[in-house]
Amino acid sequence: MFGDILLVRRQGIYERLIDWATTSDCSHVAIEGDGHLIEAAYRRVEHAPLNKYAGQCDLAQVLGASRQQRFAAVAWLESRIGTPYGWSDIWLDFERLGLHLNVGQRWLRMSHFDCSCLAAAAYATAGRPITFVPVPSPADLDYSAMLVGPRSWAPTLAEASGGHYA
Repeated sequence: MFGDILLVRRQGIYERLIDWATTSDCSHVAIEGDGHLIEAAYRRVEHAPLNKYAGQCDLAQVLGASRQQRFAAVAWLESRIGTPYGWSDIWLDFERLGLHLNVGQRWLRMSHFDCSCLAAAAYATAGRPITFVPVPSPADLDYSAMLVGPRSWAPTLAEASGGHYA
């Protein structure tokens, strides 16, 4: 559904490091937009085909999010297309998870994002926070009580071929 969150479970070397560091097999987060995914990839926030993670993810809905909040979150995400990836956020994850330091709400600066901060910022700006963790990792969203699911997800044929939501 429009605005749902994909909790991606891949098995590359980088993903296994994330799994190990966060004690979760969720290593990436993407959001379902209008006929495409929106994600913070390795260089920037960008669109991706709906079927990019088919068979590698679970889908979660934001608990209590209204249609207006989902649309506001996706509109905010669309406005961030091209924003640089937050490589420094990976260091902040290490500081929080490995060194147990308080690093604050990094997504508030909104100049660059990693995948989980992008999703958290989108729903926070729409008035429906999806985590109270100030520096969310993909695992924090995987464990969030504000997400309903996860459930297995694969795009329908209509969605994968560019179908749109009303």
